[in-house]
Amino acid sequence: MQCAPISNSADIVIIGGGVIGCAAAYELSGAGLDVVVLDKGPIGGAASSASAGLIVPLHATDDGQRTPLFDLYWASSCIFPQLVSELEETTGIQVDYDPSGSMRVAADDNEQDLLRESFRGWEAMEELTVEWVDGNSLRRDEPGLSPEIRCGVISTDEQSIHPGRFTHALARGALGRGAQIRTGCPATTIRHQDGRFLGVTTAEGDIDACELLIAAGAWSRVPCAWLGVDVPISPARGQMLSLRPVAESLSRPLFSYNGAVLPKPDGTIHVGATVELVGFDTRTTAGGIATVLEIVPRLVPGLSDAAMEAAWSGLRPWCEDGIPAIGRLPGCEGITIASGHFKMGILGSPITARTVKNLVVDNVIDPLIAPFSPNRFLEVNA
Repeated sequence: MQCAPISNSADIVIIGGGVIGCAAAYELSGAGLDVVVLDKGPIGGAASSASAGLIVPLHATDDGQRTPLFDLYWASSCIFPQLVSELEETTGIQVDYDPSGSMRVAADDNEQDLLRESFRGWEAMEELTVEWVDGNSLRRDEPGLSPEIRCGVISTDEQSIHPGRFTHALARGALGRGAQIRTGCPATTIRHQDGRFLGVTTAEGDIDACELLIAAGAWSRVPCAWLGVDVPISPARGQMLSLRPVAESLSRPLFSYNGAVLPKPDGTIHVGATVELVGFDTRTTAGGIATVLEIVPRLVPGLSDAAMEAAWSGLRPWCEDGIPAIGRLPGCEGITIASGHFKMGILGSPITARTVKNLVVDNVIDPLIAPFSPNRFLEVNA
């Protein structure tokens, strides 16, 4: 793809400076494109920095069934070791990458039945390394676990990362490859004519470009609407909190059917998270934090005495059918969307960025993203 060099121009403009937009900027600038990233706020200032930083592809197959979403996120999870090494070496940002795996637990008969059924499916997937463990064996390795926990599944394939540092490393890496990043600079209009994208208008002026990527997270519906296209992505608020335990309590992330308890390298424990469809309300509420706190005594009772250090919320981009929108927007040549990853933005960012690069640079639709085309919404609404 070529674009004539003109004043205030780029090969591609990316609306959104979260983890998806920054990952795409890193890949596209690495392919030699002139990239401009626009965001109305700071880099990673919305869902990306508020994320739990989980790289957990099993979340895409809670029932143990192989799905296109699992295939996408499994492929993405496999990119992280090399990508992290590359970013830390070139940017100097340490992203707290932790490949120590995870555990999923059941605390009653119903949860045990559900987990057993999921385990059967996971065990049949040759990519995965999972182990069924009884409650007593879990507590030998993790003495802080509640005696109510009946059993669990250990996965050694799962990872975690510091979401804010990872996003900033991608941004710095993109800058090092020649990208421009303009924060506090929202796009206000998408310019197009005769079915072809021409550029973006911002408060600082026009940017002419050949391509546009909409990666605006929970706000992605807005630029789509400027084009007369409705991609049903809405904000889903997630509230989390951070605890400072009096003693070491967990060695790896713990997931249950009610929430997650996540040890971090700085010694804190993150607990969460709510899922609330409350529009663009970013408040941290008493009710939301009370819901999160209910998780603690049921899973790790010793954390009930931990000091609460912080609470926060983020607006995740939730697509109405539960899967992301990745692909070309119809009706206007040169426009792509990559949004709606919900809780999986950190996990999905590497593979989303690479497949978007293939789409923009080589006009190749990777089979991994074919099921996530935004055309599915237009077909329903036709």
